[in-house]
Amino acid sequence: MTGSMPAPVRSSGDEAYRAFLGHTYSCTTCRAGAHCVTAVRLGRAWREARR
Repeated sequence: MTGSMPAPVRSSGDEAYRAFLGHTYSCTTCRAGAHCVTAVRLGRAWREARR
């Protein structure tokens, strides 16, 4: 059998979660446990995408 396997399909919820997770991992405000407006916005987008 030749060819490659197709790439897994990612939902918009997966992409939103990865953006949220990537931000919280690299943001010094988030890592300090303080309120971060960007994390709030990304978290809301993730929750909306899961619906």
